Amino acid sequence: VSERNEVSSMIETVKKEFGRIDILVNNAGINMDRTLKNMTDEEIAESLDKSIKLIQDNKKKGIGELQELFLKEAEKMGDRGKLLWPLRAALSGEKASPDPFDIIDILGVNKTQEKLEKAHSLFL
Repeated sequence: VSERNEVSSMIETVKKEFGRIDILVNNAGINMDRTLKNMTDEEIAESLDKSIKLIQDNKKKGIGELQELFLKEAEKMGDRGKLLWPLRAALSGEKASPDPFDIIDILGVNKTQEKLEKAHSLFL
């Protein structure tokens, strides 16, 4: 499940059916090799540029609105991973991490922008 609204809907359905959730296991896997490792430094820098601009231009928006903006931009690129994998790697520093929008929500937009700019500088 990769859509936040699908997760929310699933949680509500489980709560209605069973009353509560005792254990939740995040066991999703996505193969990063096909996107991030195949991107050139220039493509990664361009992707991070787009992420920085989206954050800068939308600092007052909530995480749901930011996610929508990022996903619309990612769709324009033809492969969501070309925007989202560099974003995830720049924010978490990890190969496997939580959803990048959860990270943005935790870090806040200022710290997110700072991390993106630091990562971007590595590709210049």
